[in-house]
Amino acid sequence: MIDEPPERTATEHGDKVDPGYVQWQKNRVEQRLKLLAKWNPKKYGDKLQLDGKVEGGFALVVNPAAPKKRSA
Repeated sequence: MIDEPPERTATEHGDKVDPGYVQWQKNRVEQRLKLLAKWNPKKYGDKLQLDGKVEGGFALVVNPAAPKKRSA
């Protein structure tokens, strides 16, 4: 894609790059990057950053008096 020159449109104000062509090329690149991210997420996927901070928290409460449901 880098080898392809952008399409130019001749106007009365001079030679201009066609914005529709530029947007089309951007969409092509974006779709290719998404496809690469699906194929190899470790290399091409979104960068995920994890930290050890936990706000709030939760507690698991088990009620032994609650009736047990049996699956059939």
